[in-house]
Amino acid sequence: MNPNVHEIDGLKTYPSVSAIPGPVDLAIVLVPSHRTLTVIKECVEKGVYFSKVVSIGNACDLAVTDFLDYFRVDPETAVIGGYIEGIPNGPVFLKSLKSASLKKPVILWKVGMTPEGSRAAASHTGALVGSRRIWQRKQMQS
Repeated sequence: MNPNVHEIDGLKTYPSVSAIPGPVDLAIVLVPSHRTLTVIKECVEKGVYFSKVVSIGNACDLAVTDFLDYFRVDPETAVIGGYIEGIPNGPVFLKSLKSASLKKPVILWKVGMTPEGSRAAASHTGALVGSRRIWQRKQMQS
């Protein structure tokens, strides 16, 4: 769901979770932080279950890889989802991603795949987002 657009990467979006017709079994949510609690409440009302929700900001203490490794073995987590701006250590990330994806479905939304997205990520957390070609080739390997 996204209240500002009707489609993202060819997928129909809805202005709110409650506006989605019928049951919801998976939610990919892209909203500003001030709307997060409302969206989570709407998801619960629609029957979407979150075992854990994490926001790591600029990842100064823990990295995406720490959470991939944790959710891989967490018995309450069935699907791992994430919104990623930058990856500071590519080889460690790829190792964690492969290990996690062998145990559970992993859905990652990689920001910065366009010049505009790259600038937005850099201005938000200072993340260097990496090459679109690298991400596309890794996706083909998965």
